[in-house]
Amino acid sequence: MPIFLLSPVPEFIRDPAWETSPDNGDAWVNGADEAEARGLVAGRYEDARGNTPGFNNPAPSPWLDTRLVAAKVLDGGPNGMDIQNGVVIADRQM
Repeated sequence: MPIFLLSPVPEFIRDPAWETSPDNGDAWVNGADEAEARGLVAGRYEDARGNTPGFNNPAPSPWLDTRLVAAKVLDGGPNGMDIQNGVVIADRQM
């Protein structure tokens, strides 16, 4: 499966939709297609916000919005990292 790099679009980083995500850095994910990649990242952060006390925002994830997050297919993971199917690597993990 391809590796996708999902990157928040700098011009829209102050969009209120970002209040629904605990992270707004780059994310690498191994997914079948762009829609699955976006869903995997959105799901990861959905889980994170569900486990954060006081963080309860039912709005859709910005990771699903093509205006807010650019997606690029890569030949491999960051720094040659092997990313397994369905795994999300966040910028802050690098």
